Amino acid sequence: MTTYLIGAGASLEVLPLVSNLPKALADFAAEISIERISNSANFFLTDEGYKNRAECIEIIYQDYSELAQTLKQMASFDTLAKKLTIQKSQIQLEKIKALLTAFFLYKQATSPLCPRQDSFFASILGITSDLPEDMQVLTWNYDSQFERAYATYLSASNDSLNESRKMLKVKTPMTASEDWSGFNLIKMNGSADFGYIDEGQFTVQDLDDQSSALDQCMKKYLGAIHSRFRTSLNFAWDSLNYESFIDQVISKTCNSQRLIVIGYSFPYFNREIDSKLFNNMRQLDEVIIQNPSAIAIRDFLISSNSVFSSVSIKPITQTEQFYLPIGI
Repeated sequence: MTTYLIGAGASLEVLPLVSNLPKALADFAAEISIERISNSANFFLTDEGYKNRAECIEIIYQDYSELAQTLKQMASFDTLAKKLTIQKSQIQLEKIKALLTAFFLYKQATSPLCPRQDSFFASILGITSDLPEDMQVLTWNYDSQFERAYATYLSASNDSLNESRKMLKVKTPMTASEDWSGFNLIKMNGSADFGYIDEGQFTVQDLDDQSSALDQCMKKYLGAIHSRFRTSLNFAWDSLNYESFIDQVISKTCNSQRLIVIGYSFPYFNREIDSKLFNNMRQLDEVIIQNPSAIAIRDFLISSNSVFSSVSIKPITQTEQFYLPIGI
C-alpha cells in the first residue's frame, strides 16, 4: 500500500503558501476594490437584502482587508482560528473560514489547473479512469486541485466535479462515508467548499458557468455569514466528528508500506495527529520526501519519531513532477 501525504507546496502554482497568505488576501482585497469602483451601478440582489452589487463588494472588501491585516500579526491562519476557538468566538471563526473558502474557490476558478496534479493522474491511470486500489492520497490542504484534475479525465458533464469527488471517494470530517475500500482522497482539514447539510450529509454547491466567479463567491460568502450556506473547511479541534474520523484514517493507512511526502513541512499544529498516523504504520519500510528542503525534513523526522529510525528515507529536491515509484 502506498500513501501520499500532501502539503501546501503541492499546490503552490495556484494557491499561496501559509507564509504568503496575508499578502495574497491583501491583493485579493485590492482586486475587489477595483470592482467596487468600476461596477458600482450594477444591481446584485441577494436573499440577505443588500440593495446592489456595490454594497456587497464594499462589505467583502472590508472583511478581506481586515483579515489580511490581522494575519500579518499571526504565525498562520491556524493560529488565528485556534485563538478564536479558545475565545469561543464561533461567529467570527465561521466568518474567517467562509472568507478563506471564498478566496480559494475564486483562485481555483480563475487559474489554470496545477500541472503536477494533472500529470499525476495521467501517470497512475491506465486506459480507463479506474484508480489504483493500493494507493491513497492524504492531504492537509483545503484546495480541490486533485478533484479538479481528475474531473478532466471523466466524461464532460455539468456535474463532473461532483462525479470526481465520488470516484475519488473524498473523505472529510463532514463527509466521510462508510466505504473506505480502494483509493481514497482523505482531506484532513476538510475542503474549501460551500454547501448545506441535508439529512446529516454535507452537499457541496459548486460554482457554475452562468455568472462571474467573483459574483458567485460573493453570494456564497454572504450566504455563509447569514447561515444559508456552510463551509466544509475544518480544523482538528473544531469538529465533533474528528476523533472518529481520525480513527478511520488510521485504520485505512496502517498497512502503508510506502509513504511519499510532497510539499509538506510537518507544521506544529498537525504533529499530534501526524504522530498517531505514523505510529500505526507498522509495515512502513520506505519514505520518500519530495521538497526543496527534503534533507532538513528527513533529519527532523528521524529526530522526532522513532518510527523513522528503522526505515529507508529518500530525500528528493526536484519538484517538477510528483514522485512516482517504479511499478505504479
